[in-house]
Amino acid sequence: FGLGSAAGDDTISEKPPNSVILQLFAEKFKMPSPSVAGGLTTDGLTLADCVDPALYDSEEVLEEMDEEEEYLCAFVAFQINKVDGEGLPHYSNEAEATKRYPLFKECVDYVKGLNTETDMTEFGVNFFCDMTTEEKRPYSSGDYEHYGEFGLGSGYDGGASETDAAEMHTTSYMILTAALANAFIVF
Repeated sequence: FGLGSAAGDDTISEKPPNSVILQLFAEKFKMPSPSVAGGLTTDGLTLADCVDPALYDSEEVLEEMDEEEEYLCAFVAFQINKVDGEGLPHYSNEAEATKRYPLFKECVDYVKGLNTETDMTEFGVNFFCDMTTEEKRPYSSGDYEHYGEFGLGSGYDGGASETDAAEMHTTSYMILTAALANAFIVF
């Protein structure tokens, strides 16, 4: 692997092997246990394809995401591209990544669901996507009786149940619609 060739060509001839990516980004990402990743390990991915935030940063990309490899690759990119001081710090070990990966997948699916409900707004993956409900609470208004009722995505419970998630989607959409209607009436 490397730049160019003996003939002086300045193009990249191959993607770096996984060992190079693992060495370069060792402090930035950890792989979850294969038990939560559909049996996948670094051997099942081309890690050089898993560093770009474009893997999770648009409605179109999320809409197409349905294979375990795509979720796992996006999870690796999500970790590598974390902003220091924003959200959770980089994971220290496989156990932490194993805890966070299902939260990330559920959040991606939640965001995909929100995006199918409206054409008015595009929702995306953000630093909340690997947090538990308890870890999100300091970012909320503190009204825990109605936690998540007023902010789209703020009440995501990590997928406690599909029914709860569907009710949250409907409630959030209705509240947003009502708020937008009121905003147009007032102005």
